[in-house]
Amino acid sequence: MQKDLLGQDVFLIGPPGPLRRSIAMKYLELTKREVEYVALSRDTTETDLKQRREIRSGTAFYIDQCAVRAATEGRILVLEGLEKAERNVLPVLNNLLENREMQLEDGRFLMSYQRYDKLLTEHTKEELDAWQIVRVSEYFRVIALGLPVPRYKGNPLDPPLRSRFQARDIYYLPFKDQLEILYVVGPNVPAERVSQLLSFATTLCSQESHNLGLPDFPVDNLPPALTVLEQFPMLSSQQLVQRLYPYQAMLGKEGRTAVEGVLSRFELLDACQSVLPKRSKTHKNYENNIDINKNISCTKAPRPPNSNPAFISTPSHAQLLAEMVQSHLVKDMCLIGAKGCGKSAVAKEFAEMLGYNMEPVMLYQDMTARDLLQQRYTLANGDTAWRPSPLVTAAQEGKLLLLDGIHRVNLGTLAVLSRLLHDRELSLYDGSRLLRWDRYQALKEELQLTDDQLHERYTRKDCIVRIAICNIIYKMDDGHPQITTYQTKHNMSVCDDLPVKMGHILVIDEADKAPTNVTCILKTLVESGEMILADGRRIVSERRPNTIAMHPDFRMLVLANRPGFPFLGNDFFGSLGDIFSCHAVDNPKPQAEFAMLKQYGPAVPDATLHKLVAAFGELRAMADQGTITYPYSTREVVNIVKHLQRFPDEGLANVVRNVFDFDSYNKDTREVLIEALHKHGIPIGAKPSSVHLAKE
Repeated sequence: MQKDLLGQDVFLIGPPGPLRRSIAMKYLELTKREVEYVALSRDTTETDLKQRREIRSGTAFYIDQCAVRAATEGRILVLEGLEKAERNVLPVLNNLLENREMQLEDGRFLMSYQRYDKLLTEHTKEELDAWQIVRVSEYFRVIALGLPVPRYKGNPLDPPLRSRFQARDIYYLPFKDQLEILYVVGPNVPAERVSQLLSFATTLCSQESHNLGLPDFPVDNLPPALTVLEQFPMLSSQQLVQRLYPYQAMLGKEGRTAVEGVLSRFELLDACQSVLPKRSKTHKNYENNIDINKNISCTKAPRPPNSNPAFISTPSHAQLLAEMVQSHLVKDMCLIGAKGCGKSAVAKEFAEMLGYNMEPVMLYQDMTARDLLQQRYTLANGDTAWRPSPLVTAAQEGKLLLLDGIHRVNLGTLAVLSRLLHDRELSLYDGSRLLRWDRYQALKEELQLTDDQLHERYTRKDCIVRIAICNIIYKMDDGHPQITTYQTKHNMSVCDDLPVKMGHILVIDEADKAPTNVTCILKTLVESGEMILADGRRIVSERRPNTIAMHPDFRMLVLANRPGFPFLGNDFFGSLGDIFSCHAVDNPKPQAEFAMLKQYGPAVPDATLHKLVAAFGELRAMADQGTITYPYSTREVVNIVKHLQRFPDEGLANVVRNVFDFDSYNKDTREVLIEALHKHGIPIGAKPSSVHLAKE
């Protein structure tokens, strides 16, 4: 809430699980804010964030995507999985994060509300609309959710992007709080057994277990596991652990030995008991499951087990089916086994027993997120449309979805399904949204609308619930300030050339993010003042037929990061640096930085400002020497001072976490940071062992 009041964007970083997303959504629910959610993957492109080009009746036009809709409508943009996106995708949001500005493909320009309102005092709204300037709402914020890299797999954050966020480490709940939750979920489960299970999970999530190469235990799955244990007290703890953490199948000999050692320490190596109930109880249990699922309209009539002549049951299969029925009460499930061991046959028998219609989806290695959710296709008249995948139709119709071969798909692609698995919600590429049935009912009751009215108001196609995108055809303006954009207007192609003609200054930001074989097209324009455009015309310094005369005042400002790690761009300087007059922009000197920070925080004590200037100066020197990899910028210390100015009662050690929580999962870097900050009187991460008494 503090960052919201300051108008700053937030990055919630932490281990895998739904906790970070749950916290973000709970906050938006409490503050009654609208949300635009997007799950990033390796298949996410710039068009998925800004604008997508569609064709209707032979006319091409642009439809705003999540980032643009959130900016203009004052919503919260939630970006989940930043570490999964390709390195040159997210920099398109840098200027929107920093200055609340963005150039759109249809010629419009998003402008921060301060600058827009100032222009509005000097010009009319009609003039601003004619210039295609769009106001960014003052309520627009961005909440990013990501994993710490390199502890987990993924792409590291580009320093310019990272510095625009205020970080907060969201680790698992404290042991005591988690224990209280589990006691509520499983009131009849012995307290000692609950404590043993939680102690086992906490141990596997420790730094020592990570050093042994053991994957984290899914702590978020303990509450549903306790629900199963509440209804089936005969289930052994070891069986329950195997379902949550199948170490026998995914770890080697050393890993299995280490896990079994932890199980033995907490007395969880109890004998595995059969979960197969007696016949009378079997009938009762299946009737209970039928009652749970009877409201699904598409299910078939369930049938008793062992009544399918095509399925030859074995004791191991019967045991597995009973365990699947138990897991089905609370969660989706994953069957792990060797090729040809009968996974598909067991899944089909499970669906037949419970009366499900099954939707099998065969997965393959090159499958993309669009293949999983929606495919784009072209109609006979040339119009573009979206076709829902079998996965989406299965969710709509209440089928049992079988994802066959999930190990083949890239992990970054599978990430788009995380919200469907945890929250039963899904945002699709055409702007529609699947909503969990109870939330759908709550929405219907709140708005007092029928199903047909909801579909008509929020959807364009049959779905659980969808939010419609306005189908506005934007007219392209010949004055759109770009040089080589090639656009369609009234079925004709046009190229925009205003900056060159009128002698404007063209600012090219994040030039290092584009491949050098793309930016090299600027070489002849800068060197000789000439360039061939896509429509056949030529930019020249002197007027000739079918040419565009370059104004003598035309200039180009190119902004780029220096080449090399940790910056994730390309070597722009090495390719084109010789044709520009290059100037290196360093961080300000200590005196200048202090004076600048004083302007941002006049009420912040001078002693605090001197601490920050000295600490960040030493950290930058460490980055230059290679001791640490991340070059801490002036932007980050400015955000710290803004926070202290607005909330003077908050401790400095807690505020600087907004910057250093990004490094909380890298042990070596964390120790270096803590030592440097302690040296300058900033007690971040202080422990009793950090206190040293002075000699008399």
